[in-house]
Amino acid sequence: MITVKLRNNPNDLVEVRITVETEGNVRWSYKYESEERKKITGASDRANTGPNALGRVHELKDDINGWEFILVNLDEEDAGYSIIIEWIQDGETVQEAWRKEGKLKKDKPVFLRETALLYYN
Repeated sequence: MITVKLRNNPNDLVEVRITVETEGNVRWSYKYESEERKKITGASDRANTGPNALGRVHELKDDINGWEFILVNLDEEDAGYSIIIEWIQDGETVQEAWRKEGKLKKDKPVFLRETALLYYN
């Protein structure tokens, strides 16, 4: 689990931006869920990079967020990928707290899963 510290401005809007970049013929899909908001989804054929609103700071105290990605390379060659999740508060990036990069082998799916605790003092 990672932690994301928000500024203590109760009415600020908190959003999440998810960026997926790949090389070659890679298919991917993700699901992002928070306690306060229904799930956010995206895929290689329906990219949803956001930002997507999660709620106001006062609604997100000790909110647990989770996400899952699946990526598969359909090419003969290895293909690279990069995933970045950023949390944005009142239009400014609070934290680029999660980044994964790697290489995908042909027909060997990669599953990634993580959780984050959003909090403020």
